[in-house]
Amino acid sequence: VMNLNSQRANFPSKTFEPIWKSLDEPERDHLDYIRALKALYESGVDPYKVWIDRCRVKGIQPWISVRMNDLHRWDEPKSPNISTFWHEHPEYRLKPEGWENGLDYTLEPVRKRMLDFITEVLNRYDPEGLELDLMRFRRYLPIGREKECAPIFTAYMREIRKVVNAAAAKRGHTITLSVRLKSKPSGSRELGMEADVWAKEGIVDVIVPTSPWQSFDFDIPLAEWRTWTGDKVLIVPSADEAITENGKRRIATFEEYGRWASIMHERGAKGLYLFNF
Repeated sequence: VMNLNSQRANFPSKTFEPIWKSLDEPERDHLDYIRALKALYESGVDPYKVWIDRCRVKGIQPWISVRMNDLHRWDEPKSPNISTFWHEHPEYRLKPEGWENGLDYTLEPVRKRMLDFITEVLNRYDPEGLELDLMRFRRYLPIGREKECAPIFTAYMREIRKVVNAAAAKRGHTITLSVRLKSKPSGSRELGMEADVWAKEGIVDVIVPTSPWQSFDFDIPLAEWRTWTGDKVLIVPSADEAITENGKRRIATFEEYGRWASIMHERGAKGLYLFNF
């Protein structure tokens, strides 16, 4: 599963600024991986196309992941990840403090910009699956109005599915659509994510329940997920790299991953997702 973007794109996108725009911004960090990406593309090499081709040679399904509301380092003036769009349009942002000051998906310019990006990604690349990472970051709708605004986001998910279906028809093979959501159905409902509707309408094929940030949940309720979403979707629980104890995070041990995997297996998981490794 290959991630293509933060608020900027990791390829020479026409709809998002490329991440290497930061190299022309003296106030931003000029990181080595950004220089490397720019140099690869300027030399005629698209690393994502190379990786997609090599996956198929090795019998691995290549998937693309799109981060739908990324906010990495939003509070650091030197961040290369935050877009000019975000900086220049405070009126398009959600209004909470901290890590939830992302873009407001009740607004048409916000939705159109991301839909155009997804369309561009699927025209440029040929994945077997597309992941919408709704946990980077997790708020899309105004706080306190999530239930009221949930149908707006569900209608948007239908638009995305049409784009995916059109790309699949063009490529001549199925493109699976997956979403990363909070680990418990109640958490997703609170955020206005109507995963039950998405599943029952066939909008999504896979749901990945996960914890919000660098941690994982030993108590992902797979039976509850299946009851809520029905049997049309595959539920694949996810672990991240860390465990939170007493408000502090630490890298998880191999044994803890094994314990988590055993619990998920006992609860009927058909697969496991390891995020951010």
